[in-house]
Amino acid sequence: MSTAVIFWLQILSALLYGGAAAQEWTTIRRRGEHSLAPALWLGGSALVLHSVGVAAEVLAGDHLNLDLSYALSLFTWLVVLQFLLAILFLKVELLGLILFPLAAVVLLVEAFAPTGTALRIEVDQPALLGHLVLSLLAYGTLTMAAVQAGLLGCQEGHLRRKRMGLMSRILPPMQPMERLLFHLLRIGFGLLTLVVLSGAVFSEQIFGQPFTFDHKTVLSLIAWAVFGLLLWGHNHYGWRGRTAVRWTLSGYGLLILAYFGVRFILELRA
Repeated sequence: MSTAVIFWLQILSALLYGGAAAQEWTTIRRRGEHSLAPALWLGGSALVLHSVGVAAEVLAGDHLNLDLSYALSLFTWLVVLQFLLAILFLKVELLGLILFPLAAVVLLVEAFAPTGTALRIEVDQPALLGHLVLSLLAYGTLTMAAVQAGLLGCQEGHLRRKRMGLMSRILPPMQPMERLLFHLLRIGFGLLTLVVLSGAVFSEQIFGQPFTFDHKTVLSLIAWAVFGLLLWGHNHYGWRGRTAVRWTLSGYGLLILAYFGVRFILELRA
């Protein structure tokens, strides 16, 4: 597929994501009997175009091409896909207010930014592909948890200051918000545990070298420990509210820094 076609797929996807976010915001403000279906259909249409663009960029014959911009696009695509699938089982519709604009921004940046150093992933390496899929699923789930934590923090701050703004009116009560946050955290932590274990056990097959404590590994392990301690504290001591928000966002920040931060620095040096 030509570069020009991919460029216009990215632009159209970004516009549809932006339209989905605007439609959802308008619908939520109206409340009442208004349905979020139009916003979700726009988001789903954007995801279809995004899928074609990602496939054209990432799939390259006998290998996957995952430079920084392509990896970000693939990651964002998977987050939106997980979000739209999660709507079938969980009350996560409000996350679209953040995830749809985020996807639009990522695609616009990718459309106008040059690609970086190519990272080849050979498709005949099942251990590496399995590790990659688990990593993307874990990052995607924990991204939804981080967005949920941000919304919860906004709501908690408004209640603490006794400011009943628009966000306070449209968000559900805090208890269901917290239940959803910890549900996402449990799923994300389970997936991240599998990522850490697969990386440690199959390091030689995946990375071609024995398990080592490099920057990415150390940051990932610290993030894993942060999420694990948060879940432990919630179960044993009832940690919630601002404590849950801060720990979730801290763990997620470390996780993003572990991969995208390290990759960004490496590509700047290349």
